[in-house]
Amino acid sequence: MKTVQEIKDKLGYTLLGSIPLFGKQASELPMQDQPRSAVSEAFRMLQANLKFSRVDEKLKVIVVTSSVPNEGKSTVTGNLGLALAELGNRVLIVDGDMRRPSQHQVWEEPNSMGLSNLLVDQSDVSTVTKELHPNLELLTVGAPPPNPIALLDSQRIADFIDKCRQAYDYVLIDTPPMAVGADSALLGKLAEGTLLVVRPNMADLTSATGAKEMLQRSGQPVLGMVINGVNPSDEPDSYYYYYAQGYYYETKEEEESGKKALFGFGRGKSNQS
Repeated sequence: MKTVQEIKDKLGYTLLGSIPLFGKQASELPMQDQPRSAVSEAFRMLQANLKFSRVDEKLKVIVVTSSVPNEGKSTVTGNLGLALAELGNRVLIVDGDMRRPSQHQVWEEPNSMGLSNLLVDQSDVSTVTKELHPNLELLTVGAPPPNPIALLDSQRIADFIDKCRQAYDYVLIDTPPMAVGADSALLGKLAEGTLLVVRPNMADLTSATGAKEMLQRSGQPVLGMVINGVNPSDEPDSYYYYYAQGYYYETKEEEESGKKALFGFGRGKSNQS
């Protein structure tokens, strides 16, 4: 599947966000490092659309997944967390990918203690979470367990998510691709909804429709999809990306000023997306 329209036609899910392709040397966290960029604004649009996707019920716990690896679900999770936190929401990002965790890499944080310790040793959540920015915390995986399904299909994690639902405004759970196993389906049953990340030229139709069928069988609500890594040159209706690039601050001085105004910090990390 190569274009936004093709993905919309084939899957039929509500499109909640369309994220432009990052440059090869760009930060994985544009919401943190280039808050005035067009890419960051796309994540703010995703946040706004997500908020209105469940007007009848409070949306607190969201599972983020994809059909296959390398569609960018972890960077989408991180930037969505920043977009929610900058509005004053208290947000927890949980790395629920016990097979191939990556949130600690996205944020350049240690992964010595995390979700597995909390579930196995019943550690206190405050001892294993890390404050990333005001209103935003991270719970990494910790030591990957030998049998992730045993932990994810347990009363302990259900109790943990219930506690998080009380303590945070939003809980974003980064889960493995659906082609890998049943992890995201198990966690999706404990959430208010699932957000499916789809990347053009990465997701094939067979894998994507297989993921859709698995979501339907599990009975979990799908909030919609975010199409990540959109290349404007591949899109017939790409006027938004071209005009938006010139609208937001682009100079280094403007970026730093915008960063401090939005988050109250000047820290930045440069990671290859």
